[in-house]
This record gives sequence, structure tokens and C-alpha cells, in this order.
Amino acid sequence: LKIITKTRDEILDEALELIAKEGLPQVTIRSLANYTEVSVGTLYNYFVDKDSLLTEIMNHYWKDAIATLTSEVRVYGSISELADALFIQLKSYSGQFHRDFIHSRDPKQYSQEFMKRSMETVFKILEDRVMEVLDQLPFEEHRFGKKSDFANLLIDQVVNCLQRKESDLGSLKIIIRNLEVNQ
Repeated sequence: LKIITKTRDEILDEALELIAKEGLPQVTIRSLANYTEVSVGTLYNYFVDKDSLLTEIMNHYWKDAIATLTSEVRVYGSISELADALFIQLKSYSGQFHRDFIHSRDPKQYSQEFMKRSMETVFKILEDRVMEVLDQLPFEEHRFGKKSDFANLLIDQVVNCLQRKESDLGSLKIIIRNLEVNQ
């Protein structure tokens, strides 16, 4: 009897690989078990059903994407550079995300509650990471407002630019640069 010991994160990493190779509609608990060499029963110990597995995969995907942002942003010295990096990273990862998760599956198969929970999780992860980076940058609350409010405003504006399929941050970046210059 072969005993496999894989962590939840290792299984999620391999699930992302399988989705990239096969496409989300073709991924089942059984195909994931075969791919990861973990029994179906063990997968059900980690994930109650395919929707909970999918939720975990999405969260894992975004945590990884946003962790990349945080590690890359650490070298930047300004809030406008943070905004640019956030825009570029989210543009890249959201394109991959839509290709692998949304367009590869009938969007009607996702419940509104599932999508709401997923987006709330993504925004919480984003807020935490942006706050972490802002803590490392010169930030004067009398110019930018409360740090958490600014982080949420920045995230909202970046997402709005992405939804409008903008090529850059436009006037938001100009406003941030003016605030930075006047510090």
C-alpha cells in the first residue's frame, strides 16, 4: 500500500497545472486524484465537493498572484509605482483567470453566492497585500487619507480601469503623482 502525503497547497498547485492543461470543464475529482496521485477519498477529506475544491483553487490562484505583486513591489519607492505594478499584475492574472476559470466553464454554473464569496476573498487578499506594501512606502495620511481607505480606493480604481479595458491608469496615476510631489 502506497501512502501519499501531499499538503493542501501541493494539491492546489497541481490542480492549477491540470486546469491549465485540460481546461476546467474536464477536471473532476477523479481526474485530479489521478493527476496528483492522491486517492479520491483523501481529496474529499480536503475538499467537500467540486465547488469547495474550485473555491480553494481560485483563492490559491489569487493568493499566489498577489504574493507575486507584493514581492515585486517591494523594490518600488512610490505609491504611483505600486499603482502601476498593481494594474499590470492584475491585468495579467485576471486575463489568465478568465481564460482558465470563467470562459472555460459555463458562467451560469457558478452560483451568485459562489462568485460573491470568491470576489470578497480576492479583494481581502488584495487589501492585505496593498496595505503591506503601503507600510513600506512614504505615506502621509493628511495627503492621501486613511491608509486602509486609500488602499481600497486604489484597488477599486485599478479594477475599474481593467473593467473598462484601459491600457493604463490614466488620470488616477496623475493624481497620485501630484500628491506624491507635494508631500
